[in-house]
Amino acid sequence: SGRPDQVGTPTWLLCLGLPVHPFRSALFISIYFYIYLPHANLLLALTNRNQRRCSHRRCDSTVHSTSSIVAIDTPDPDVVQTAKAVGDDLRANILRALGQDSFGVNELVQIFATSQPAMSHHLKVLRSAGLVAQRKDGTTVYYQRALPVNLLTQAIFDALSHNSITAEQQSAIEQIYAARAARSRQFFDEQADALEQQHALICLPDVYATALVECISRHFPEGADNGLEIGPGAGTVLRAIAPHCKVLTGIDVSSQMLAEAAEAAADLPNVKLVEGDFADLPPGQTYDLITAGMVVHHMPSPARFFKQAAVVMSPDGLLVIAELCRHDQEWVKQQCGDLWQGFAPGELKAWAAKASFQQVQQQFLAQRNGFRVQVSAYLLTHTQRGAKRPE
Repeated sequence: SGRPDQVGTPTWLLCLGLPVHPFRSALFISIYFYIYLPHANLLLALTNRNQRRCSHRRCDSTVHSTSSIVAIDTPDPDVVQTAKAVGDDLRANILRALGQDSFGVNELVQIFATSQPAMSHHLKVLRSAGLVAQRKDGTTVYYQRALPVNLLTQAIFDALSHNSITAEQQSAIEQIYAARAARSRQFFDEQADALEQQHALICLPDVYATALVECISRHFPEGADNGLEIGPGAGTVLRAIAPHCKVLTGIDVSSQMLAEAAEAAADLPNVKLVEGDFADLPPGQTYDLITAGMVVHHMPSPARFFKQAAVVMSPDGLLVIAELCRHDQEWVKQQCGDLWQGFAPGELKAWAAKASFQQVQQQFLAQRNGFRVQVSAYLLTHTQRGAKRPE
């Protein structure tokens, strides 16, 4: 009772019975200030409700406890189970790492220098608490943070973001990215001549080039000032979008692929080609258009790809992507150098949103040989100029 700002500390915070611990203390304080106090008026209203939201039964008693501190229309969190799950140092750090990207069990074992059975146990605890979700890519299972479905989960993720994993653990993550990139780069260095044949089995660039141009023309009716194509390949898409850019740069890590692109763009004076890694482009070099056709599934970290795109994108710039939808054709990893077996549309949209991109257009092309292509356009919602390179 009393004014909202005088409501006492909720009983569920006082009765968890956990030992004093710096992270736990910060977590509980975060929950108190981020959930309890800002929603005190809501809590007072909730105490007068006689019905809990339940899909199968009515509650027989009036809610008189502040343990109902959850977002409306979301599942009630098990506060004790959730707090115990994240109260372990290793599990808290796992969640910090998964805040950066998704990782497989063996990769997490490498990051945290622990055994595979122990890591599997910790992931099971986090999954049971609704803090971690699985994403299957072929025969490999990747773990990522679950979508926060209530205020408690969101407060935990916010509290975790105030501290980073150790330098050694971050270094292990960088080694994982480097190993992924090396696998992809080795394929393009060794199999560049056979790439066109493999594309014919999946989707030729001609199929999605038209869709990319439509997105570009809609946003830049008079053409983009400074465009960038990531991974121009044999130059098919490069030639298609060059007339819609005053200056167009193609960047690729493979010298062999760039040689093919150079031959295709020999008569295009506004096109220049650069050998290098898109991830290494400095923040000061910006583009108002970035295109990536069948590139993201070769990236070591799709999440980082979007973050880097935001770093080198001009304000209100446009990112246009052609990508495979998620599929079960695992042979592409060996024969096409793919690191990922396509993506669900929601995955790309979520990664883009975290990097301050808003999806403004999406279309799906006809399926061929068990593959379906999605073409999406994203608008940068605020400038990232001068931002730090993704870590």
